[in-house]
Amino acid sequence: MEHNLFETWIIDQVELNSEQEYALQQHLLDCSTCQRLQRNLQAAILSIQTSTPVAPEPGFSRRWNDSLAHRRAQQQAKQISFTRNILLVGLLFLLAMLVGYSLLITSPMRLLVSGMQNVMSLVLCWNQLGRIAFNLISALPPIIPLAIWVLLSTGLAGLSLFWVLTLWRISRQGVGNYETKT
Repeated sequence: MEHNLFETWIIDQVELNSEQEYALQQHLLDCSTCQRLQRNLQAAILSIQTSTPVAPEPGFSRRWNDSLAHRRAQQQAKQISFTRNILLVGLLFLLAMLVGYSLLITSPMRLLVSGMQNVMSLVLCWNQLGRIAFNLISALPPIIPLAIWVLLSTGLAGLSLFWVLTLWRISRQGVGNYETKT
């Protein structure tokens, strides 16, 4: 029989039939390596069974849980980063395929003309929106009483002050101080 098979029987400590047990015992008579392996394995098992368990240092569970949460957060950040990068690469690949397909079915000059038309349409729409907003703003003051303008202005100033104070507090104390500690 093959030597590795006997080592596997010794290490795995599987139930052997009588024929296999006899073959193993015969091999152990001739092989000093397997004898040493069996002796060392039995000594290790006896040492484990007779040893007394060592109590962990105080605070071990807390430190373990803290480090576990940190490791999970790091793993989650890595997974998010990996997913984001895969999506970005996929998006870039899709964009490259779209540009390649567009170049195959359309001439570059037609694409340039179409792009310029789209830019000009966007500029015209922006100008129209500006005119509409200007006409609306110029027409509103006579319609809305002065008291409502004062209330709107005061409310906007209050919200702006709240926003500035919030930014100042976060920049002074940092974001980490708002996390809950367990």
